[in-house]
Amino acid sequence: QYLGGTPFGNSKGARHVRSTSRFGERVTMVTNATFLCKDNVLVQFLGEDMRRHVKKTMKALGVSIKDLFGSDQPRYSSFTADQWREVTKKIDAVMASKTYEEWKPILKEHDVWHVVVQRFENMMQDEQVHATGMLVDVPGLKHKLFKAPIYMGADQAIPTRNAPHFGQHTQEILSEIGYNDEALERLRKAGVVR
Repeated sequence: QYLGGTPFGNSKGARHVRSTSRFGERVTMVTNATFLCKDNVLVQFLGEDMRRHVKKTMKALGVSIKDLFGSDQPRYSSFTADQWREVTKKIDAVMASKTYEEWKPILKEHDVWHVVVQRFENMMQDEQVHATGMLVDVPGLKHKLFKAPIYMGADQAIPTRNAPHFGQHTQEILSEIGYNDEALERLRKAGVVR
């Protein structure tokens, strides 16, 4: 029900914490949220402590704390979900007004902690992916695959072969759950399985 026991999670109507992720409708703590830039680049702010990060973040965005929160010294813990939704909506609009390349030097100048949220199609070129060894060669494949990002023991979870072909194990699986050869043939003729 609550988000780590924080005032945000404890605010009125705590179900709002995960109500939606749609831009313009969502509820966030604006210093620790994802925003979409004009060029469709997602930027994740990393300011976990609202009181510590809000001033420099709002200054970077060119937004007055008083205009945004209604006071120079707002009590964030007393904000309702509807108030956070309105604040988030305003910051969504501000972030959408510039490309990431425009925001990048501004955020850096004001020491706003952030990262670009990578899209899958960009991961193969990402320097951090290469630096951390996240791509591995797999026998029988011409391209690399991602290995598991988390290790739960001494053994690394690295792919050792390619995925099965579509329908490769259909007969085995259906046989295991009771389909005989005649039933499998009927399914094949009907185009249900290969």
